[in-house]
Amino acid sequence: MARTPRRKSAKGVGRPITYTDEQLIEALQKLAKKIGHTPLAMDMGARNGSPPAGTYIRRFGSLDNAFERAGLPANNLRCRYTDEQLLEPLKNLAKELGHAPKIKESNSYKGTASTVTYIQRFGSWKNALEAAGLSSKDYCCTYTVEYLIESLRKVAKELGHTPTTKEMDNITWAPNYSTYIQRFGSWNDAIKKAKL
Repeated sequence: MARTPRRKSAKGVGRPITYTDEQLIEALQKLAKKIGHTPLAMDMGARNGSPPAGTYIRRFGSLDNAFERAGLPANNLRCRYTDEQLLEPLKNLAKELGHAPKIKESNSYKGTASTVTYIQRFGSWKNALEAAGLSSKDYCCTYTVEYLIESLRKVAKELGHTPTTKEMDNITWAPNYSTYIQRFGSWNDAIKKAKL
């Protein structure tokens, strides 16, 4: 799939590749054909050579909107996974870690679905942990708006440009991009709020 070229920032660091709407739709259709069904959030991303689910959510507002644009049937996550199928891996990860998993820990664990899936199903990461019977007191999910904005601006200053969700995930000290989506409604709204 053709991609638009990288643009260089003032510091010479390549900015992330941006996709046109047509490229995203084409990638979604190819992935659906490859796996034989409308993709789940966990099907998307590097392991299948496609843009991640967050890219589609940011561009089209939701995965269902992207599926509709691609001519694919909506993916009802409640039908694909039972609550137990989603929560059991969280419990296993918590046993392995010795504490309730953080979003970044879950994202790097192969047995769990995408954190976007958990947030869509349970309303928030904290709610997913509670549904799994895990204590979320070790997990700081009550960042203030000021802290989130300050952190986002600090990351942007370090990088020399507005961070992408992937870059945000790679910053170990900063809140995960899913936290911003949960608090502000979308990554773009968080970026606007931080005036980046």
